[in-house]
Amino acid sequence: MYIKHLHIAAFGPVTDADFSFKNSLNVIEGENESGKSAVAMFIKFIFYGLSAKAADGADLPEKRKYINWEKGYAAGYAVCVIEDGGMKKEIRVERTLTSRIASDGKIKYDEKIAVLDNETSMPIKITTSPGEFFFGVPEAVFKSSAFSSQSGDVRPDSTAVGESIENIINSADENISIKKAVDILEKGRKKLMHRNRTGGEICELERERDRLEKNLEESAEELARLRKTGSSLTDTSAKLDAAREREKEIRELSLAVETFETAKKFENIHKTEQDIADLKEKIRFEAKSGADESFTSKLTISIRDLDRYEKLKGEYTEKYNERDIFEEHDDSGVTAEGAALKKSGGILFNTGTVLLIIGLLGIIGSAALYLMKHSMFVPAAIVTALLAISGCVTMALGVRKSSALSKLLEKYDAADLEELAGIVSDDNHAQRELEGLRAALDAAENAAREAVATLDTLSQTAGLRDTAKNLSPADTAKLLAEYVKEHIAARRRAESDSAQLEGRLGEMRSSLAGINEAELKNEVLRLAQTDAGRRAENMNQSEIDGIVRERDFLKQKIEMLAGRKTDLERDFAVLSATNPSPAETAEKLAAIDEKLSRLRRSHSAYIMALEAIEASSDSVRSSVIPRITKGASEIMSKLTGGKYSELGLSPDFGMSFRTNNFGTRELDFMSDGTRDAAYISLRLALIKAIFEKDSVPPVIFDESFAYMDKNRVRSAIEALESADMQIFLFTCRELEGTLAKDSSALCRMPSPKAV
Repeated sequence: MYIKHLHIAAFGPVTDADFSFKNSLNVIEGENESGKSAVAMFIKFIFYGLSAKAADGADLPEKRKYINWEKGYAAGYAVCVIEDGGMKKEIRVERTLTSRIASDGKIKYDEKIAVLDNETSMPIKITTSPGEFFFGVPEAVFKSSAFSSQSGDVRPDSTAVGESIENIINSADENISIKKAVDILEKGRKKLMHRNRTGGEICELERERDRLEKNLEESAEELARLRKTGSSLTDTSAKLDAAREREKEIRELSLAVETFETAKKFENIHKTEQDIADLKEKIRFEAKSGADESFTSKLTISIRDLDRYEKLKGEYTEKYNERDIFEEHDDSGVTAEGAALKKSGGILFNTGTVLLIIGLLGIIGSAALYLMKHSMFVPAAIVTALLAISGCVTMALGVRKSSALSKLLEKYDAADLEELAGIVSDDNHAQRELEGLRAALDAAENAAREAVATLDTLSQTAGLRDTAKNLSPADTAKLLAEYVKEHIAARRRAESDSAQLEGRLGEMRSSLAGINEAELKNEVLRLAQTDAGRRAENMNQSEIDGIVRERDFLKQKIEMLAGRKTDLERDFAVLSATNPSPAETAEKLAAIDEKLSRLRRSHSAYIMALEAIEASSDSVRSSVIPRITKGASEIMSKLTGGKYSELGLSPDFGMSFRTNNFGTRELDFMSDGTRDAAYISLRLALIKAIFEKDSVPPVIFDESFAYMDKNRVRSAIEALESADMQIFLFTCRELEGTLAKDSSALCRMPSPKAV
C-alpha cells in the first residue's frame, strides 16, 4: 500500500496542510523549524498513534509535544491505496487526539480512530491499530525498520525485528511468534511444577497425598464427632419440620383471619360511601335554602351600609349641633384687616404723641418768649398750640383704631392677631368638614336605601318576608344573619364531615388496592366451608392476637432452628470431607497416584519440547542472518560506489564491514555518514525480509542523509528510487531534491513564518 494524500488539521506546529505523494521516492524539503519532522511523525501517528511517555533524550512525551497548542488537539487523515482482490482501492485512515485536565489534576487523553472506504465513507472494521492491520507488524518493528525519525537512531532495534524475522522464516507468518510458543510451553511446565519444586499441580497433589495418609491415622476420633453431629442434625431437623408444620397451620388460619378482616374493610367502604352520599344530599339541601356565599356577601354589605349610614348620621348631627353661628369669612381678609388696624393705630398714636410733645415744648418756649417780652411770642404760641391740638387729635385717631382692633379680636375671642388668624382658619375648616360630612351622609343614605331593598329581596329568598314585614331594617338584618348562621353552619358541618369521610375512604381504598372484591367474596365463601375458615370467622380479638403472637414466635423459632441446622450441616459436611472412610481415602490415594504419574510424563514432555525449540531457534537465526546480510551488502555497495560491498551481521544485528586494507572492523570505526549508509542499507534489507509485497509500509527517513557527501547522497537517491516502495525523505537541504530524477517527487514545506 502507499499514501496518496495527507491532510493535517493540526499536528505540532503544522495546521490546515495538505500533501499529495507518489508511490515511489518523495523528497520533502524545508527549512529548520518548518514542520518536516512533524509531518514524518504524523504518518506514524496515523498508523500507530503517539506515546504518552517521553522517548530517550526527549523533553516531552509525544502526545504532549504534538498536540497543537492553539487548537488543543492533533488530528488529520491519510488517503491510502491498497490492493484488494487484484483491484486498487482507496481507504481513508482518520485519527484525532485531544487532551483534558481530569478531576485529579492529571492530563488525560481521548483518541478516536476511523478506517473508511474513501469512495463510500463506509467504515472498515479493524481490531488492532491501523499499522498492525495493514502492515502486519507492531509499532516497535515498524520504527526499527521503516521509520527513521530525526530524533531517533538510524540503527534498527535488533530485539524488535529479530523475533519477526525468525517467525517469518519458521512459520511464514510474522504474527505466529516462536517466543509466544515458548512462553506457552513454559507456562504449561510451570503450571505442573516450578523449577525449585515449590509449587505447581504436581507438588499440590503430592501434598494432598501426604495429607490423606495422615488422615487415615487420625480418623477414629473424628468419626465419633461425625456421628454425634449427625445425631444432633437429625433431632434438629425433626424439630424444624414440626415447627414448620405448625407454622403452616397458623399461616392458613392467619390468612383466613386476614381475608375476613379485608371483607369487613370492604363493608366499611360501602357504609362510608353511603354516609358521604347522605352528607352530600344534605349539602345540596342547604344550598337550596339560598344561604350561599352570594347571599352572605349581600347580607354583609347591606349590614355594613346600614351601620355606616347610622354612624354618619349621628356624627353629622353631633357636628351640626356643636357648630357656632357660621359666617363666611375670608381668612386672608380678616387677618389683613386686623393687621391694618394694628399698623394704622400705632402710626397715628405715635405721630400724635410726637406732635403733642413738640406742641408742649413749643408752649414752654412761647412762655419763655412771653417772659422775655419777645415779639415772636404770639406766632410761636399759635403754632405750638396748633401742634399740640394736632397731636391730641392724631392720638385720638390712633386710640380709635386700637379700639376697633380690640373689638375685632373680641368678636373672634382672640388674644392677638396670630390667634385671630388661627380661629378664622378653624371656622372655615369646620364649615368645609361639615359640608364633606353632609356629602358622605347623602351617599350613605342612598346606599342604605339600596341595602333595605337588598334585605327585602334576601328575606323573600329565605322565605322570611312575612316575618320581616313589620321589622326595622336592623332587626331584619339580625333575623337574616341568624338564618345564614344556622344554615351555613349546618352546610359547613356536612362539608367537613364529608371531606373527612372522603379522606378516610381514600385511605381505605388505598389499603385495598389490587384486591378484587368479587374474588374476595368467592374466597370468603370458600373459607366458610373449611375448618380454618370456620374457626377464623368466629374468633374474637383476643384469640386473633394470640394467633399473631404464636405466628411471630414460630417465625423466630424456625429461623433459630434453620440456623442451627445449617451450622450442623456445615459441621457435618466438614467432618465428612476431612474424615472419610478408610476405603474412600484409599480410593482417593490411588486416583492421586495415577494422576501424578500422568502429570510427571507431561512435565517431561514440556522439558523436551522447550529444549528442542531452543536448539531449533538458534539454528534458524543462524541461517537467516546471511540472507539479510547479502541484501544489505548489495544496497551498501550502491550507496558507497562499491567501496564497502561486504557487510557482516551478527545474530543480534550488530554490523561490521570488510575492506582489502583493514580486514573486518566494527561499524563504530567508520564515519557518521558511512554508519548511516550501512544502517539505511540494513533497514531496506529488513523491510524486504519482514514485509510481504502488498503490506510494505511507507518508509520514512528524516534527515538520515545529513552526514553524507554529495556523491553518497546521489547514490542513496538512486537506490531509493529503484527500491520499488514508497519512501519519504525529509531534508533541510536542496541537494536531495535536485538529485532526484523525477522533479515531481519534490515537495517543499512552507517557510516557518507561514506554518
